[in-house]
Amino acid sequence: MVPAGGRPDDPWIHDPPDQAQALSREDRLLIASLLAEANAYYQAGSIVMPFQSNAVSNLTQVLSMDPANREALRLMQLCEEALIERAAEVHAAGNNFLARNLVEGVLEFYPELDDARALLNSWTRTPEG
Repeated sequence: MVPAGGRPDDPWIHDPPDQAQALSREDRLLIASLLAEANAYYQAGSIVMPFQSNAVSNLTQVLSMDPANREALRLMQLCEEALIERAAEVHAAGNNFLARNLVEGVLEFYPELDDARALLNSWTRTPEG
């Protein structure tokens, strides 16, 4: 559904339409701005740092206003994937502290992510025997 004055490629357009219609014009403009910034932060590698000026911070704001926003959810998944990939790289290089911090950071904004939890658990398991 495309709201009055909206374009099919507007980042806030999503299902269910009731939520999109409930957003004010100001909220839609703010969401569009936050998404544009989040994308720029992601492209620059500022996924969770610096504090409050990063992709995840902006996406969290968008999702608090519009929990079903497809673009925010898509970007959040890209952030999660990038952080998990980076965590695996630094763990393989021997920096277990940074690797754990990266995965724990993912779990802060996406606590139900089984892949991140399993990765963290695999690093913290003590060998049997």
